[in-house]
Amino acid sequence: MDFDDEQNRAHALSSGDPVPPSDWTGFGPLASMEAIYTAHQPALARYLRRRAPKQDLGDLVQECFRRLAMAKGGKLALIEKPGAYLVSTARNLLTDRARADTARLTSQHHSFEDEDIAGPDPHAALEARDTMRRVGEAIEKLKPQTGSI
Repeated sequence: MDFDDEQNRAHALSSGDPVPPSDWTGFGPLASMEAIYTAHQPALARYLRRRAPKQDLGDLVQECFRRLAMAKGGKLALIEKPGAYLVSTARNLLTDRARADTARLTSQHHSFEDEDIAGPDPHAALEARDTMRRVGEAIEKLKPQTGSI
């Protein structure tokens, strides 16, 4: 099932579904993950849709809610604003992914200015040839007995 298909399904209440009291203002100590998901998933998906590749959207939303469920030892009642927690979690996930991508690209980078790739240096070859010529001339100037040792 595609993530967008899941978005388009209606979340209407049927006649048998319990309706919250009229003075219900949010998530209290008896908050359920399903209620939090229903309330905050569309906004979280919109937030991530603008900042992440489409193919990663479902995984990121799922990871945000997984981290919410595991937070505070699994006690959702201790989180006062689950929407803010989810957005913060999404921001951290995106930051971690960007950092990992940067590290991966840096480790695979190889600069062509490095010396190990450079070809032979013509100036170094000339200097080496000149040095060998001077050493040869110096050896020829030695006495025959010294030059043979």
